[in-house]
Amino acid sequence: MDGHNVCVFAYGQTGTGKTFTMDGTNEQLGIIPRALEELFRQVSMDGSSSFTFSMSMLEVYMGNVRDLLAPRQSSRPHENMTKCNLNIQTDPKGLVEIEGLSEVQISDCAKAKWWYNKGRRFRSTSWTNVNEASSRSHCLTRISIFRRGDTSEAKSETSKLWMVDLGGSERLLKT
Repeated sequence: MDGHNVCVFAYGQTGTGKTFTMDGTNEQLGIIPRALEELFRQVSMDGSSSFTFSMSMLEVYMGNVRDLLAPRQSSRPHENMTKCNLNIQTDPKGLVEIEGLSEVQISDCAKAKWWYNKGRRFRSTSWTNVNEASSRSHCLTRISIFRRGDTSEAKSETSKLWMVDLGGSERLLKT
């Protein structure tokens, strides 16, 4: 929340609990829901600044980059999207930006979790010999945090928290 960028990765073989670690359940929250709760808890304790949050989600699946929060054109929400309008660029400061990636404003933790769960439903999954409903994609969730100080000399900061659930890294014989 102080202008630094952070990235958290879950990496390992299929079936070792990467997605569970990141998502958790309603009873046992994973890293992403816990991080969302903590961000909003921290904001409620900081009276010297005002904060704005936004969220984006994308997946990389079989060489394609898909926006998981993009509005769906079809009446069938789980229909695969074939067209990708995302363009990965590096800005003049050397930071990576994804042009065309949907970014939704999140005003509270409940809204953040709602958007996160919506994006999760569009992830690509398939059966493997290791896991019946394996996440077959890399899922990247970005929380952008904009902080503005209440005084005129206070500096505005932008932080980005990336939380990445990588697809399984297993030997071919196991799958």
